[in-house]
Parts: sequence; C-alpha cells; structure tokens
Amino acid sequence: MEIFDYFYFNYFVLGSFISFLSWTVCGGFLLYIKKKSNGTIFLGLSLLTGSVISLGYMFSQGFFSPVKFPRFLTLVFIPIHHLLLVQFLFHFPNVFKPQIAKIVFYIQSWIALVMIAFLFWSIYNASAYYNFKAHYYDFNMPTFTSFYTVLSFVYALFLYIVGIWKIFFVSNYEKKTLVYLLVGLFFCSILPAITNILNKIGMVDRATYINVFCTFCAVGLFIILMVYANKTKDRSNFMFKVVGVSFLILMTIYNLVSYIVLDHIEEVYDKTHQESSKLPLDNKHHTQDLCYVIESELSGENQRVQIDLVKNNIDTKNFVADGSRIYRESYRGNDKYIAYGYTDILENRTYEYGFSYLGYKKFVHTITLKLLYVLLIAVVFVSIGTPIFLSRAIAEPLKTLLNGIRKVREGKLDVNLPIKIHDEIGYLTGVFNSMVHSIDMSKKKLEEYSNHLEDMVSTRTKELQKSLKEIQDLKEKQDGDYFLTTLLLNPLIKNNASSDRVRIDFLVKQNKEFFFREKIYDIGGDICISENIELRGKRYTVFLNADAMGKSIQGAGGVLVIGSVFQSIIQRTMTYEYHFNLYPEKWIKNAFKDMHKVFESFDCSMLISTIFGLLDEDNGQVYYINAEHPWIILYRDNIASFLEDKVNIRKLGTPGLEGELYVSTFLLKQGDILIMGSDGKDDVIFENAFGEKVINEDELFILSRVMESKGNIERIYESISKSFELKDDISLLSIQYYGDRNDAILDDDLAIAIIKSAEKSYQDGFLHECVKLLTDNYKKHQAISRYLIELYVGLRKFGEATKIAHEYLSHHGVDSNLLYKVAFSMKMNNEIEEAIEISERVRLREPWNIQNLLFLIEMYISQNNYTRAKKLLQKALNIEPNNAKAKRLWNQIRDK
Repeated sequence: MEIFDYFYFNYFVLGSFISFLSWTVCGGFLLYIKKKSNGTIFLGLSLLTGSVISLGYMFSQGFFSPVKFPRFLTLVFIPIHHLLLVQFLFHFPNVFKPQIAKIVFYIQSWIALVMIAFLFWSIYNASAYYNFKAHYYDFNMPTFTSFYTVLSFVYALFLYIVGIWKIFFVSNYEKKTLVYLLVGLFFCSILPAITNILNKIGMVDRATYINVFCTFCAVGLFIILMVYANKTKDRSNFMFKVVGVSFLILMTIYNLVSYIVLDHIEEVYDKTHQESSKLPLDNKHHTQDLCYVIESELSGENQRVQIDLVKNNIDTKNFVADGSRIYRESYRGNDKYIAYGYTDILENRTYEYGFSYLGYKKFVHTITLKLLYVLLIAVVFVSIGTPIFLSRAIAEPLKTLLNGIRKVREGKLDVNLPIKIHDEIGYLTGVFNSMVHSIDMSKKKLEEYSNHLEDMVSTRTKELQKSLKEIQDLKEKQDGDYFLTTLLLNPLIKNNASSDRVRIDFLVKQNKEFFFREKIYDIGGDICISENIELRGKRYTVFLNADAMGKSIQGAGGVLVIGSVFQSIIQRTMTYEYHFNLYPEKWIKNAFKDMHKVFESFDCSMLISTIFGLLDEDNGQVYYINAEHPWIILYRDNIASFLEDKVNIRKLGTPGLEGELYVSTFLLKQGDILIMGSDGKDDVIFENAFGEKVINEDELFILSRVMESKGNIERIYESISKSFELKDDISLLSIQYYGDRNDAILDDDLAIAIIKSAEKSYQDGFLHECVKLLTDNYKKHQAISRYLIELYVGLRKFGEATKIAHEYLSHHGVDSNLLYKVAFSMKMNNEIEEAIEISERVRLREPWNIQNLLFLIEMYISQNNYTRAKKLLQKALNIEPNNAKAKRLWNQIRDK
C-alpha cells in the first residue's frame, strides 16, 4: 500500500505494538474459553477494544502523514473500552445488581454514541498539525478535545466507583477479589486517564503519556489476568494460563528494554549531529542529511549560507541555543528539520545546522525495526516453545495421571502409572500408585471379610454378649450396693417433727438414679432431718439440711455418717439429763463439735456443708449454725430474702474450725417460712443468648422462684426442673411457723403509749405510778417488759429485774443485748452461776463482744476458775490487743 511508504517505526510505535499484542492475546484467550460467563465475555471484549486503542496509537505515531483514521479509531474505542469494564465489574465474580447494570450499560452506550457523532463531525472539519515533541500528526479540535478528555476521565472514575460500591455488598471472600481487580484497573484505566489529562493541559508531554500507557497497561493486565485465572468459575485451560502469564511478563520487560535502547539511540543521534555542527562549513565530513547552515554574528547581523538547495523559507526568529535540539519546518509545512546550535566565541559567531527530520525518522526506524524483528522472534518462541516444553514437562504427565484417575473411578485398581521424570508430578504419580495399591489390597481384604462375615459377626457377637453379661453382672452388684445403701439411708431421712405451731416439709431429689428389682431408686449426698426434743423443760423442733461432698455412693457415705451421728445426738439428748438441761446455744455447739470431730477424722476426704438448729415452738425463736451451706431464705409478707450475707463457718471436717464457731439467732413472726436447701437448687444449667450451655451464677436466682411458688418447696422444685437442667442433688427443707393464735398481745402503738406515759410519771417523780403501770402491762408486750427490766437495773433492783427477765427471755431469748443485762443483774444479785450461764450464751452468739467477754472473765476470776479465765482472756486480747482492762486482768491472774 502506498500510504505505508510513509510509515516509520519509533519507540512510540513499538510500545503501542507491544501493548496491542498484550491486549489481543489476553482478550483472545478469554473469548476462546468455551461456555464462558457474561463476566468473561465483557472482560474479553474490553481487552480487545484495548488492543484497537493501542493499534490506533501505533498508526498515529507511525504515519508521517496527516492520516485521520488512526485518531478516529483510538477516540471511538476508549469510551467503549471503559463501559465494557464497568459491565465486567457488575458480572464478576458474581452478578451484582443486574437491573442497575443494564441501565448503566444503556446510558453509557448512548453517551458514547453521541460523543462518537461529535467526534466524526469535529475530526472531519479539523486541520492537521505536526507535534514534534510526540512525533505524530494531531488535529485541531479544541472544543471536542476538552469535552472528550473530561468524559474519558469520568468513565474511568465511574469504573472505580462501581468497584468500590460493590465491595460493600459482597462477602469477605469476594471483597479481596474486587480489591485486587481495582488495583489492576488502576494501572489499566485510571493512571492512563490521569496522565492524558496532564498531557492535554501541558504538564506532561506526549512521550510520557504513551510510555505510561504501554508500560502500566501491561502491569495492570498481568494483575487482572492473575485474579481472573484464580477466581473465575469458568473452565479454563492450564496451558493458556502459563503461556499468557509468560507472554505478559515478556511484553512488560521488552517494553522497558526497548525504551532504554531507543532512548540511547536518541542520545547517539544528538551527539553525532552536534559534533557535525562544530565542523567548518567547507568540511567534507558533514553528515549526508545536513540541509542548511545559518551563520550569525553575536552582534546580531545575520548572514545565511544555503546548502543543498534550501531556500529562504525557514522561520528563524527563535535561534537555537548552543548544544540543544530544536525542530523547524518550512512556512508551508512541507519540509521539517532538526536543528542544533553552535557558538564560536573566538570568531564571535553562532551557527545553526539544520538536518533532515525525515532522515532522523529513517534513522530511528532502522533501529526500531530490528527491535521489532527480535520481538516477533521472541513472541514466536514463547508462543510455540513454551507450550512444547510444558507439554512434555507438565501436560503429558498430568494427562497420564488423569487417565489413571479415570480408570480408578471405573473400578480398575490394577493401574500402575509410569514415572518418566522424578519431579513434583513424578512424586505425585508415585503417591497415586501407592494409594491405588493400598485401595486394591483393602478391597481384597474387604472381599475376604465379606465372605466370612457371618462367622466373624457370630464370633464377635458372642464376645460382645459375654462382655455385656459381665458388665451387667457388675452393674447389678453395684446397684445392689446402691440399694443396700439406700436401705441404710431411708431411716435417717425422716421428718419426725410434729407440732400444731410448726410445719416442717422435706424435698430430697438425688441426681443419681438406678434400677433394682424392677424399681427405680435414687442415691446421693443430700439429707434432711427433723425431730422434737425438750431442753430445760421447753419443746424445740430440731432441723438439719446437709450436702455431703461427692456424687452417688461417696455422697451417700457422707449422708450416712452425718445422719447416724445426728440421730445418736438426738437420742442422747432424750436420754441423759445433762443434755436436756442445756441451753439451746450450748446444745447446738456441742452437737456441732461432735459431728465435726467425726468428719475431721476422715482427713478432709469427707466434708459436708450443713445448716442445723433449733426452733422454740412457743415463741418462734430460731437458733442455728450455717457451715458453708447456701444461705437461709426468709419468706415473709410475700417477699423472699436471705437471712445472711456471708459465710463465716467452714464445712464439717475442715481443720481448725472450732475457733470461729458461733450460733446465729432469729425471731420468726406468725406466718413466716424459712427455706434452706443444698446448692443443687442454684447450680442449674441454662442456655445463654449465644446458645451456649452455662451454669447459673446469679445468687438471687432462687429468690424469684421462692416468690413465684409462695414458699411451697414442691412448686419451687417444679419451677426449677421444668425450666432448667439439674446437674446436682437437690434438697429443700421449709419451716412454717404458725405461732400461738390465742396470745393476747397489745398493739404496738398502745404499748408505745404506755411506755411514754410511764416515762412521764418517772420524770415527774411519780415512781410508784410508773412501776405500777409497767408491771400491770409487761406481760402483754415485749417492749414493755424490756423497758421494765432496764428500769429495775437502773434503780439497782436486780432481784426484780432478774425475775422479770426470766419471764421475758422465755419468750424473747434472741435479744442478746438484754441477755447481757440479765446476766449483769444476776451477778449483782449474787446469782453468779446463772449469770455465767447467761453470759456464756451471749458469747456463743457473739464471740467478738468484748464487753461480755470481759464481764464473763471477771465472773470466772471471782469463782477462782483461772484456767477458763485465762483461755477467754487470750481470745479477748486477740480481738483487742490494746484493751486496758484485758491487760489489767491478765496481769492479775497471769501467775495463778
């Protein structure tokens, strides 16, 4: 073709051709895939449009003639390229917002069509001019160029916006894929678009733009192809992937090498022609492409010397600087030159040597053409040599391995694949052969087993039956042991207390159940006991709730021990005078010590938590000890609350326990219910908000259950067991106090009025009236009795105070403060023995009460019981080491 006579290669042409090859190979590879998805189609078409764009750049840079179709080709396909990439992002790796994708496609297509029509009109009427810096013909279309530059950048930016928008709606797995794609698209679209804008506004030259386009498009293509090959669901060819990657790497490297080589050629050309410019005008060694020389004096007077028919038609108003390159052309634009300046300071002259620009183009063309031939040879070598090498090294061994797998799937287990090369695939083939051999051997053994299956099953069944029989025999023996243990336990777990004023209820559910002689029994470590005893002529209800350490038989052993010991204590109390003449505090302390000593002998291998105590049936006074058992619950006026808030006494059997022993007291009102139970009622299992099974840690959990059930332990258990999973034995013991409904008790307000009236009489000096008013009413209200006792003590009438106190304490023995005053009155009334007993009762309740302790010590000293006094003094000094009275008493009896 005649037009190609004006086609010259340079770096811009070669770089565009390399880019054309990269886009074409990648796009063709994608469109070659069979049964491809829409995402693959859009990506393949967009890559082919990229190849058309590169082809347009190549023709624009190569033709040394104002040809319009290459520019038209480039400008038409750039928006099409971008809109296809947008659709690729909508469809890869999965389809995203299909309706929106369709709308975007139509809108971008219509905008592109309008812009193409505008381009056709603009380029048809545009005049051409030669851009020396970029070495190509361009066309004057300022209005279109401004609009088109903005549109191209907006299309490229919109591509990125779609990708970022999609990231927020896809899974974490797809997010990574989109991020990698956006990185590749940045090099392919965003970076060239930014560089193009900078070129149009003059900040970057055309050479930089073409270099960025050719180099970074190859990098972006490499990233996109890698992401696509690893994330696509389409069935692709392994060989295409390897060859494609190798091809892209070759194109990227060769583009950089070409740039370096041709840049050096430019330097060689400049150096050669600059040296030629320094030769004398008549020198015959000037280069053949010298067209003109302009001589000028430094003073400004010019003289033109014409060489080779150069006419006086060159614009020389801008004289070239010494040693630099400048481009000139004739006024008509037909002839173009490369000029170099030279200054001769000795002769006071400057020279401009003009060389043929066409000669420059041919010089670069010759070198670039050789690089093109090398490139084509390399492409052929990579395209043909790589598949041949991979076919022998990878493809054929893989096909052999796949054929072996197909045979195994068909049931042929005699496969033994040959190993030609001992590399990774050879190793994999060897492992495959070993695996098939193992499967074959296993199959043969399985067939052998199946042939003798009935005999083997029969033999194994007999062995299992024998083992099961042995296990069953052991289970029956164990259940027999459990049953015998329950026979021993049942007589101990008895609710023997009976009273018209007190009601005791039990509920014991052991966690371990067993089947014996066609009946279901349970066994565990919880126990409840109640009995009636008399102490000092008063009737008391004894109660005990305990939880032994360990499960099933171990816990039952602990229950058996405490039940036996406690029953022996009850029988001893009923039999021996010494024991039924004890005060309740002393009785509880002695009982606790007896039980503790028994469990202590087990050397911490059997510990037991318990609450046990006495209830005075006449007045509702409760005396008890809590040995690390869950707190007692008081149900009063439809409200449930704990009587305690901390643990002060450790389990029975804990070493060193006696030093912290004390008896708690509480006064029940009519209608009150006390509920005590083991930790099985608290340690229940439930599902939390995450569906995980956890153990309850809320200590207030049981209070709501008590209030829901109105203190009924059967309903409490039903509420817990239906809603939660039990993990431990559970026992509940409730004490409901009815009281004496026939007692004549004054109203509290009336009692307060009587006390205030007595106080007024006393203050007015009418002591007789005061005493008479109080003595007439003290039996009717405890507050009046208390006030009368304190009045007698204040008047030092200790005999009267003691008399009233005995009556008061028979009904209100929990008042420890008044109990101390009674002891003081008895001492002052010379009733020392009884005073000591009363003071000891206070000490058992409040071992830390230093005032009572020192008072008790003084009484023991007065009785010459120095041993007891010294023991108590040591406790007092432990409580208050700097107590002056305690020190004085110690000095008094230290040597006695």
